[in-house]
Amino acid sequence: MNDQATRERILEVAGEKFQRHGLRRVTMDDIAREMRMSKKTLYKYFGGKEELVREHVERTLWARLDEVFHAMEDGESVRGCFGNVYRCILRMSSAVTRVFMVDLKAEYPQLWERIHIRRSQGLRRYAQLIARGVARGEVRSQIDPDIATEIIQCVINTYMVPETFERGVDPGDMARTWFTMLTSGLFIEPLDLAGIDSKD
Repeated sequence: MNDQATRERILEVAGEKFQRHGLRRVTMDDIAREMRMSKKTLYKYFGGKEELVREHVERTLWARLDEVFHAMEDGESVRGCFGNVYRCILRMSSAVTRVFMVDLKAEYPQLWERIHIRRSQGLRRYAQLIARGVARGEVRSQIDPDIATEIIQCVINTYMVPETFERGVDPGDMARTWFTMLTSGLFIEPLDLAGIDSKD
């Protein structure tokens, strides 16, 4: 196995452990043991646990957020774009666990802040998407795009957070409930979210 393949395998093993057990409980010793290598050898590939966590976050949450932002522009209709966004968020919800998200915010606040900033940047695109929907007659004319986006941001920043997951709320259930409420209120002809669920 060459160096790049070994590095990829370490990331895969670490990611599985982070998602299953959380970040607090997983140590470099655990990862080295799973890889059947010495900790000294492990440190040749990664400078420490924080580097591993950062790369895992970039490959999961960061990459998934990029998919969400792309989905906002990848549809023949605004309804189609929202359907694509919903599909991406469901995939994101299935890729991360409650214990991982809770530990990420508690143990690596600087990484969590980067995610928070990235989400906030993406929310600006919602206003443009909703405005386009109003102009095309897909979104109810009574909807103010900027106000709607601010409401979306409030929900994301105050409810779609690790503290909610700690109470046992499932991320997928959260996404389904939120998008049902959101799209039923926005669109003159609401999305068939059940149809999207059944395809994935």
